[in-house]
Order: sequence, then C-alpha cells, then structure tokens
Amino acid sequence: MLPEAEVAFVDEVFKSNSAVLNGMLPILNERVYKSGASTTPVPLQMAVCASNEMPEDREELSALYDRLLVRHLVLPIRDERSFEAVLLGRTRDASPLATVPGTPPATPRTTITLAQIARARGGLRSGSLSCGLADLGDPPRALGGGHRALGEALR
Repeated sequence: MLPEAEVAFVDEVFKSNSAVLNGMLPILNERVYKSGASTTPVPLQMAVCASNEMPEDREELSALYDRLLVRHLVLPIRDERSFEAVLLGRTRDASPLATVPGTPPATPRTTITLAQIARARGGLRSGSLSCGLADLGDPPRALGGGHRALGEALR
C-alpha cells in the first residue's frame, strides 16, 4: 500500500478518481497519509507514475501533474521490428555507457537502492551534484520545471 511504501510505482495514475487523487496528493507532496482527523508520516522516498494518457482534459489532475517533477514522454512503438528490438535490448539507448578512455565500458544499471536515493538527496541538499545525479545532464531541465522543481525534489 502507498502509505507504507518507500518506493512506489503507480500505473495509470491519470485514470484515478478524485477520492484516490485526494489521498495521493498529501503522500506525494507532504509525505503524510491523512485518514479522517489523523495524519501519519509515510516513508516514501520516490514514486514513479505512469499513464497512457496526459491530463489535458481533466482540470482536477493538474495538482497531481504538478507534483510529478521528472517527466519523460515515451512515444508508442509503431514498427513491429522496433518492438522486437526493445524486447531483445537492441536499441540505441541500450549501448554501454561512455567511460574513461582505456577502461572497459560500464554496463547501464537499471536499479537504484534506497541508500543511493538518500545519498543523492543529501548531495542535492548540500549543493553538490556530484552524488550521481550529474549523469542526468542539466537536472533543472530534466526535472521539467526548472530550478523551482529542483528545490521541490529536495524536500
């Protein structure tokens, strides 16, 4: 359940009804779960949300959309050969990461630990982007909302 999670994946987030959305907003924004008159802190460190729809037509989704700081649009796969390439890991993005000349190429990682999340957040709070997030390129641009979004991500 979301109030107990440290890392969460919320699929089809924009298909949620208003009751679910109202329950998710304080968890994502304030890291608290509200049930009636009680408020309980939640351990959530990171949430990844996905949807096949954008929230363009529903105004009640704008508050949730604003809290999704890193936004990455993935276009549909239109060619059957491309779908096969994705399944077999034969895409341009699947190439090894660049390394220092003379060293073997690094294999891209697809996992992150809670310790790495905590270290990245700590590095950002101290003003250092050398905590592993430098690989994102320009973090404010990657966050989609500029420097304000970067500040929100630190909370």
